[in-house]
Amino acid sequence: MIDSLMTSPTRRRDRRRRAAAVLLGVAIAVIAHGAGAQQSTAATYEDWTLRCSMSASTPPQKSCEIEQLSHLQNKEQPFSRVAIPRPAKGEPVILAVQVPVNVWLATGIRIEIGGKNAGLSVPFTRCGPAGCFASITLSDATMQTFRAGTAPAAIVFANVAQQPVTIPLSFKGFNQALDALGRE
Repeated sequence: MIDSLMTSPTRRRDRRRRAAAVLLGVAIAVIAHGAGAQQSTAATYEDWTLRCSMSASTPPQKSCEIEQLSHLQNKEQPFSRVAIPRPAKGEPVILAVQVPVNVWLATGIRIEIGGKNAGLSVPFTRCGPAGCFASITLSDATMQTFRAGTAPAAIVFANVAQQPVTIPLSFKGFNQALDALGRE
């Protein structure tokens, strides 16, 4: 009965208020969802980048790693990726390497420093559409070698035709990036 007593402008204003309340609720939901999205930061230390991201989980979890990407000339998409994630307290340091698919799996990856084998031979652990992956726990001696690295280094593996592929690896900025990773 009250509805029938309302004038047409009053009904329109009431509908607009309800629509505004619905839109406000949707806007709040969108903002809240966006606030829960993963946030990330990056800092560059010469040839290495420190990347950190905060997960949207409750409670939020921060994960950080240092990485070095290599690109083919005139290509934006990375060709390879070398990363060291921040280890949990008491856990060893892990070096992870990602290279393109079409690799000869049997040979794995070898890291050379100054043209010599650094004693790091890493088997591939898996391949997928994004590439082939290998990881190894780094000893304290290897970390000291990396920290002292001034000679050119390389990641070496074989492609599917068993031809060697050499990707330059630089230690410029490695110490600063690793120290920053330890502070995160």
